[in-house]
Amino acid sequence: MVEINAIDYEDKHVLHNLMQLYRYDSSEFDGHELNIHGLYLYKYIDHQWTDTYRRPLMIKVNGEIAGFALLMLDVPREFVRMLVKHPRQISLVIFLLCASIERKDTVSEQRSISLINSLVRGRFGKR
Repeated sequence: MVEINAIDYEDKHVLHNLMQLYRYDSSEFDGHELNIHGLYLYKYIDHQWTDTYRRPLMIKVNGEIAGFALLMLDVPREFVRMLVKHPRQISLVIFLLCASIERKDTVSEQRSISLINSLVRGRFGKR
């Protein structure tokens, strides 16, 4: 069973740990490097709870952490440099689905994104 829920601020450290996996996995493409403490930086971790348009989501499969998604909803126009035809804008900023879950074929990236899209409109659209 796939569950997608908002990440509470008290679980910020879990998001930080998962972000390390994401940054490592994507570092060959985006050039992120370890800092002097052996960590990949992501300066927007705290912004997930302070910016009203951000939504950090935890993905679980059968009760086990499977990944995360960071969404941005209705971003103020002054923060984006793109043409927006629709007043409601939803952006999937970062998405990680752990390889061990993918190999079990319990959930696919496409199913998770589809589930996120359907949940966002009703459940995560307002704070």
